[in-house]
Amino acid sequence: MTIEQGVVYSINRSEHGILVLMGGRPRKGQLLELHVAERRWEYSLSLYEVQWTKRVPVESHGELFLVGCRLVFEASRYWAF
Repeated sequence: MTIEQGVVYSINRSEHGILVLMGGRPRKGQLLELHVAERRWEYSLSLYEVQWTKRVPVESHGELFLVGCRLVFEASRYWAF
């Protein structure tokens, strides 16, 4: 088991999944815990399962990965100050 913390960029989000851009390549089936900003000070915690990854070269950042994920569990929202 490996636990990592970092930032991903959400490209698209639906009721059943999310498409993110990230610096590391996750394994298919890996679980990602994402804290998504909903409104000012309000976040939601969700658990996603990686379905696929695609390598994307970005000149200013090097190699990034486009990752398609399926929603596994969505928890209630919380406040962060």
